[in-house]
Amino acid sequence: MLAWVKVAVGMLVMATFVLPLFTVGKFRRLRDEPMAVLVAMLAGFDFTFGILLTSLGVLEITLGYVPFCSAIQYLVVASAGAVKIATLGLAVDQYTAISNPLRYHCLMERRLPWLIAASCFQFVQLTGVGGLFHAAGAITWYEFSHPGQNGTALFAGCRWESSVSNTYIFTFEIQLFLSSVATSLLMLYTARVGSLHGRALRNRWKQGEQGDSEQDRFIENFRAFKKILKLISLSLLLDVTTPVFRLYQRWHAMPTIAGVLHVLRLGCTILEGSTYGLMNRSLRKAYKDLLGIKTREARSAQQIRTITMRSSTQAILPDAGQRPAQSPTDA
Repeated sequence: MLAWVKVAVGMLVMATFVLPLFTVGKFRRLRDEPMAVLVAMLAGFDFTFGILLTSLGVLEITLGYVPFCSAIQYLVVASAGAVKIATLGLAVDQYTAISNPLRYHCLMERRLPWLIAASCFQFVQLTGVGGLFHAAGAITWYEFSHPGQNGTALFAGCRWESSVSNTYIFTFEIQLFLSSVATSLLMLYTARVGSLHGRALRNRWKQGEQGDSEQDRFIENFRAFKKILKLISLSLLLDVTTPVFRLYQRWHAMPTIAGVLHVLRLGCTILEGSTYGLMNRSLRKAYKDLLGIKTREARSAQQIRTITMRSSTQAILPDAGQRPAQSPTDA
């Protein structure tokens, strides 16, 4: 039964992330968009995770056992670690878009290679360290928790509990916790920076000051960021709390709660990756072009010109001190 669950979850992950991968590969213009590149990188590691998980299930169903079980499990863990570093990179992207909207592309062009390298390094180092632990015959998580018992007999099939080093999992969960805390703090700090900047803009508008292109760009970016933050808030919470719970389980096992949290994390991972892709205007347009859906480019362009080429404060503010709620990104 568990093997079929692995196949189903793995195929769902692959089906979800094949779209951004194929879209960025097909449309060359997206490779000049830092956020689109980061979304594609996130999708690539998630797709790898899905392939490995599906392979585990298929091998268990067809052969009854999994050749190189430990090697595949270490690769699964490595891909999950790379996904979280890629998520941290997207948090850096969002902070840059909110704090420096006009210099966004200039700043991200310098940061993008480092963010890509960080995720790739995480995948390589987790794979390499896992290989060293396996070669050294390090004790597994189950052997640490239940000395003298056979974990392979208890856990049918290829399970990380009976095939992955206990020390390796311990260090991985610590890395996962630290990267998740960094991502969450950066997203919260970005929300604070955006809120303070938005408050300052409203005060200027109340004084009759006209806006500029930087303000328009900020409004667009911050509106998209708030939607992203609302949608991935549960994922951020689980990413911070679940590693702590997993570490606690080393001494007090609670398999039912662990299983529920694991399923929730997988679901939130799918939602998180999809959210970043759908909140980016360039990716949304590319999705529509790929699927043959007509876009409303003319209307959007006219709205942007209406906001950017202001002739008077009254043309922007219906009241003396209030900005209209409509944004170009909502078109």
